[in-house]
Amino acid sequence: GNRNNNEEGNNGQSEDTGSFLEIFDVTPEIVSSGISWVLKDGLSTFLILLTTRKFGSKLDLNSKYYHLIGTFSYASGTFIELLTPLALFTDHSWLTFILLATVGNSLKGIG
Repeated sequence: GNRNNNEEGNNGQSEDTGSFLEIFDVTPEIVSSGISWVLKDGLSTFLILLTTRKFGSKLDLNSKYYHLIGTFSYASGTFIELLTPLALFTDHSWLTFILLATVGNSLKGIG
């Protein structure tokens, strides 16, 4: 009745989950990439919303200044996104990747 999945050799996954992953050829790398993508986009959207809430009412008061800030923000975000693959060569590659990707995506969204 009370069996431990780890003793059966399927790494703690239920039989149904393991079968589902095998049918669709889902590897741990694919799952990790999906989680990273969702986390990056979710955090970026949250940061963009915070920035919009803080500065949204000031945009009309000095539009040239905020246009310049937006242009710089977009260019900086693009540059940081280009650096993101370098995160794979660090000790904390997953955390560094998420951090760089989130900051880059946020700056591009703000711009």
